[in-house]
Amino acid sequence: EILGGPHVAEQRYDAEFFKKFRNQNIVLSARTYARESNVRALEILFTYHGSDLLPHRLAILSNFPETTSPHEYSFLLPEACRRDGALKILPWNEQKHREEDWCERAPCKLMVEPALQDEGEFLYESQPELLKYRTTELSIKLATDWYWKRAEEIENYSMQ
Repeated sequence: EILGGPHVAEQRYDAEFFKKFRNQNIVLSARTYARESNVRALEILFTYHGSDLLPHRLAILSNFPETTSPHEYSFLLPEACRRDGALKILPWNEQKHREEDWCERAPCKLMVEPALQDEGEFLYESQPELLKYRTTELSIKLATDWYWKRAEEIENYSMQ
């Protein structure tokens, strides 16, 4: 889907790109797509690799250039709705290409790699102020704070 769907994938397929993409840190790929304003590719990564990416969602979204209108990527932004009388963040609609193989499950991964590397750590080394937005359970308060900071950041960068 990142290549444009099955009807054009054969024409756009690039073996070198695929080799690099397959071996690259998934969080780095997501950040790169954000910096390139490749909204569709980022949507696909969030949908099919959510467990790896969604804890870093706000940090990744912070990498969209200020020249990219938030309207272009609005469906990637956290949304809230009222449930049981309180505002709640809607979960991202994750999907799977296929069922996980036994060797991809946590017990096996931990046997092979007892100390799993944090693939998103680099995001916070260069932007430590984003660390507070790293979470698997995004709260209304944290999302609101991020929206305010992001709006200020866009305004500052665009000299408005």
